[in-house]
Amino acid sequence: MDDNDEILDVYQDAVIVLYNNSRHSDFQLTCSVQTYLNSICRNQVLKRIPNSRKMVRADDYMEGITDWMDEYDDEREKKITVIESALMELESAKGPCFGLLRGFYFLKKKMNTLATDFGFANEDSAKNQKARCMKKLKEIVLRKYGEL
Repeated sequence: MDDNDEILDVYQDAVIVLYNNSRHSDFQLTCSVQTYLNSICRNQVLKRIPNSRKMVRADDYMEGITDWMDEYDDEREKKITVIESALMELESAKGPCFGLLRGFYFLKKKMNTLATDFGFANEDSAKNQKARCMKKLKEIVLRKYGEL
């Protein structure tokens, strides 16, 4: 196993730890996700290095993990910016799409509540409209930015 594989293993283990911790009802994240993952990764690396003469390698791992996470964050930020821009275009187009998607994804409203809020006949009508809105959003993203 080479260093890159080990770095990815450490990161994967850290994501699993984050996931498992987040499932606890008392879990409260008090820093950024990247900071939290960096801390978990550092602990994972230190557990994998059995003696102090290999300690220098821990810094190499951390640097590699941080670089990889920075690349991931840059890509993620770009995608978020693209989607936000597409949502703004959707909002300016009027109609129910922006409000419906906002209500469902950001405000976590139930479909039956959204059906009532937007005057749809029933929950299925709201689901169908949400699907059309998602298709419209994807078309905007593809038209303006190409494949994400």
